[in-house]
Amino acid sequence: MRDASLSRYKTTKEYRSRDAFVLLLIINLGLRVGEAVALEWSDIDFNNRLIYIRKILQSNIMKTADGEGGKKVYSRIKKSSKTSAGVRILQLNKEVVWYLNELKEYDKRNNIQSQYIACTNVGTRNTPRNLQRSLDRLIRNTTIDKNVTLHTLRHTFGSTLLRRGIRIEVVSKLMGHANISVTYNKYIHTIKEEEAKAMNMVKVC
Repeated sequence: MRDASLSRYKTTKEYRSRDAFVLLLIINLGLRVGEAVALEWSDIDFNNRLIYIRKILQSNIMKTADGEGGKKVYSRIKKSSKTSAGVRILQLNKEVVWYLNELKEYDKRNNIQSQYIACTNVGTRNTPRNLQRSLDRLIRNTTIDKNVTLHTLRHTFGSTLLRRGIRIEVVSKLMGHANISVTYNKYIHTIKEEEAKAMNMVKVC
């Protein structure tokens, strides 16, 4: 996925997709799509290589329309994440810092001015629907299974960490789950796979 995300036009040498950098952030940080869309540049501390996850986009909220009795659907930014555990500070590795810096340089070259990390070419906040479309286009240029959603990227982050031996309580904290039971239930298949591998490798006597 990384190679497809960083592909460039042959003539201009510019990256084919700005959204691809946002997708790389989601998969490398385990973000909920609402968290990614709510991120602003002010949430990044480049000096200390930290990112503050403290807002989330709530979509498809129903509101009764005035005077007509009908309903109106809207979105809003909530000033905290999905749960109290969802509000978190993550350390950025060198790769993620590079993605963010490349994104900033892309915006400079293309005269994009926005407070949002996930923005459109005119600087407005991007939407989960647009990011999913970008992901669909990106996946078409890979050998990855075509049925990939934005949540798949977050799930991949969690399962990859568990397969690499990161303790489940650490994964739970990084992903902003309410408690470790949530993480266990979501990744039970991955955990069972790793347990089976361990039993196949062990020889006590």
